[in-house]
Amino acid sequence: MSNCTSCHAPIIWGTTASGKPLPLDPAPAETGNLAVRPGEAGTRYVRYLTLSGQPEPDEWRAVSHFATCPNASMHRKSS
Repeated sequence: MSNCTSCHAPIIWGTTASGKPLPLDPAPAETGNLAVRPGEAGTRYVRYLTLSGQPEPDEWRAVSHFATCPNASMHRKSS
């Protein structure tokens, strides 16, 4: 576990299907739109859930820290 560099809240890191890192709030969230599956060596694989999608039995629901961080705009890349 680490901390957000701007709001200092605890975060964990997941990896998307495209291999990009994604900061996550560490607590499971019933309303989360992400499914997280534990992998080898502490890796967490993340996939987006559709509106009707459900996590698989070995997954848990999560929320991206970008959705809850009060300073999320500081971390967005400009085009």
